[in-house]
Amino acid sequence: MLEGWVGVLALALLPLIAANAAIVLYACYEYATSSSKEPWLRSTQILPARGTYAGSLPSAILLHGFGGTPRDLRSLAEGLADRGFRVVVPEVPEQTSASFALARGRWSGADYDAWLGDLIRNETNLGGQPPMLVGTSMGGTLAAIGAAHHKVSRLVLIAPYFGLAAGSDDIFEAGAKILRWVLPVIPKYKKAQMFDAEGYRQYETGSYLVSLWAYLQLANLAKVARSAAPDIAVPTLVLASEKDTVASFAITQRFCQACSPANLVLCNQGNHILTYDFGREDVLRDIVTFLTAASQDACQQPGKRH
Repeated sequence: MLEGWVGVLALALLPLIAANAAIVLYACYEYATSSSKEPWLRSTQILPARGTYAGSLPSAILLHGFGGTPRDLRSLAEGLADRGFRVVVPEVPEQTSASFALARGRWSGADYDAWLGDLIRNETNLGGQPPMLVGTSMGGTLAAIGAAHHKVSRLVLIAPYFGLAAGSDDIFEAGAKILRWVLPVIPKYKKAQMFDAEGYRQYETGSYLVSLWAYLQLANLAKVARSAAPDIAVPTLVLASEKDTVASFAITQRFCQACSPANLVLCNQGNHILTYDFGREDVLRDIVTFLTAASQDACQQPGKRH
């Protein structure tokens, strides 16, 4: 009887073992081939300031999202560099294929905060003034925490992640806490969430594998960011879509209400990856205008876009 149950259990576990084996093989391939990818997909990019105002403006630090790459923000980075900003687009630790998928999730919230704090201090020392801080998705989560804990001059959040757009965060977290022990890494079924087919074609994901350990770390970071909103005391621009299928727009609204200097612009042409989706030109223009504005009065938003 016992041998029969062992056989049934073994048969039941075979698909799980096979799935994990396939994921491990792909993770090894993704990691091994990451060094051959273009630099914007795997490593920190620094763009020197250009133009008339080079050297007189603060640095701008641009943070990509969960499973993203510096390339997510390349157009914005180049636009800001052309206007006189030194631009730093770091590879966010444990998010690109430059990190082994099965080893992700080891960085704590304190680790990310210390990492970003070092970046901010370095750019402050180089430029003689606090840097601008821009983040998209998870990068927005980190940027919100960074602006609350460190001195920056302005803050931009692009589709920031403060919670899931659909379902209960608590239920998803509880499920991930159980599933991570049997299937710690799962493959993506899409590169990203966006409406524009051409933008989707041009977009390149940082990794096709999602670590559930890293997702749980992101969920913890989102909680820290939400609670940090009242501590943000710099002019803040938030761009988000009510149609976002990844990050909760309702939670973003509540964040903006708690963060008194925040101005919210609706970007309802797009989904989550607003720098590649429909309306991306408007998104980039609004950010550049906000960061180059000469005074707080010039930072008023252009209004709602549908």
